[in-house]
Amino acid sequence: MSLDRGKPIAVAIGHHPNQTSTLATAISLGNRLGVELIAIHVINVSDDPIDPDSMDFEVEGSRLVAEVHDNALSQLDKYQHGWRWKVSKGSVADQIVSIATEGKCQLIVVGGGRRRHGSQKMATFHSTTARQIISISLIPTLVVPSEG
Repeated sequence: MSLDRGKPIAVAIGHHPNQTSTLATAISLGNRLGVELIAIHVINVSDDPIDPDSMDFEVEGSRLVAEVHDNALSQLDKYQHGWRWKVSKGSVADQIVSIATEGKCQLIVVGGGRRRHGSQKMATFHSTTARQIISISLIPTLVVPSEG
């Protein structure tokens, strides 16, 4: 697969444990190609407080979303080739693929699961979201494994 210097790269961000390394990977690729990044945050159950009936449900939910954005912005602010922020609600994989397709992205970068050493070889176990994206997207997907 060859990458194009003119098409953007989509990067999925959220509360996954390796968000920092996933975004760093996308930034590194984007810098090499000099392309725009599209940071995609799909708001889902993991971004919301556990108790939807609590008095501070909306406030706490907004705080958790802002936390994800602040963490991502600390990396994206240094990116010199332009980036866009897309926030959506719904099925995480469906929304990521839809936004990446709409943005004419050449690649989706997403966080994956843990690396495990098997008796004969090392296998990467992808997160459910990564597996879903790979199964429904026509856009090539790079899964960044967590470090643990």
